Order: sequence, then C-alpha cells, then structure tokens
Amino acid sequence: MSQLEQLQDAIRQKLPELDMVIAWGTGFDPLHTTPLFIRNESDLEHMTWGPLCVHNLATYLPGLKGKKVGVVVKGCDSRSIVQLLEESLIERENLTIFGLPCDGIVEMSKIEAALGTEAGVVREAHAEADQLVVQTDSGTHKLPLQELRPQKCLTCRYPNPVLADEVIGEPREPVQDPVDSDLETLEAMSYADRMRYWQEQLDRCIRCYACRNA
Repeated sequence: MSQLEQLQDAIRQKLPELDMVIAWGTGFDPLHTTPLFIRNESDLEHMTWGPLCVHNLATYLPGLKGKKVGVVVKGCDSRSIVQLLEESLIERENLTIFGLPCDGIVEMSKIEAALGTEAGVVREAHAEADQLVVQTDSGTHKLPLQELRPQKCLTCRYPNPVLADEVIGEPREPVQDPVDSDLETLEAMSYADRMRYWQEQLDRCIRCYACRNA
C-alpha cells in the first residue's frame, strides 16, 4: 500500500469525527497542487501526495478556530502548528494532525527553467524514484529531483513531523551538519555589498505588517 493510500485510509477513519480535513489535491495542471478541503469520503479520491505538495496547509488553521479540523503536514509544516499553538491561535483539542515524513519538495521556478520556454502545455507529471517525469507537448522530460529542491530542503533537519496524532510512512533521516550556501554567500560579502543586499530585500516591503504581528 502506497503512502497516499495509507493516508487516505487514516483520514477515512477519522473523518466522521471532524468537520473537514485539509490535504492536497490536483491543481489547474499536473505540476501544481492545491489545498483540498475534504468533507465527504468521496473527496478522498482527489487527494495527492508527493514533491509537488509545496503548500503549508497549517496556514488555514487560524481561520477555522472552533471547528474540528484535520490537517496533513510535512515536517516543516508541523513546526508552524507548534508556533500557532504557542500563540493560542489554534486549539489543540480541536485538531487532528496527520504527519508525513518528507523527502523534500520542489521549486517551481527551477522546473520552469529546466523545461524551457518551448516545452508547451504540461500533460502529466509524477515522481519516479529520484526523478520528476514531466510529459509536455515537446516530449518527456526527466528532471533530477535533487536539482529541483529549494535550499531549505537541502539543509532540512526536520523531515519528520515534530507533532502529529498519526504518522504515515517510514521516518526519514535529517540532513547531517547542513551547510547553508545562501548564508555562506552572505557572510562572504563586504559590509557595503551586504548593505546593498538587504536594501534590495527591504525594497520589496509593502508594509503588510506581518513581520510586526509575528
């Protein structure tokens, strides 16, 4: 039984006790997933799981406070739940957490760069061993997953959920002695270059005050 099938079975058993379960479903094309709000058993067939499940579903929980909610999380997502609990933004007694050990997600910009502008419409996409196989109008593209990972996955110390009611799948080994290449690059800059770097980052600020609120 696949990890997805095990997850579907676990949700099926808990669903009668819950108002909904938040998982991932197929998006507008095979490369994109979307949050899936499962209220009926028939919704389970629309679920998906794999490296394309990039969304942190925990972000929906504060807006559902007071409801009995299940949520599917990766290791990094589960740390968000811990923080939300510490800030009293969600209630643990109303929450059922389905944890999935994770090998890492992918970065869409890297996929787009690897496919190129001539790839055409994406017809199919799935993970196969250590590759992402993408079928487009221009043919079949086999992309090494390791080259598509974001930096946070290459240095991940939390591939397994730190908080979960049910864990589906075998635990993964965390990265040992991770080296953050972005941090190394930043530390190697002169003070003037570092100031320019941070000015460029802060220039994108739209004053939403999320940093202040956090």
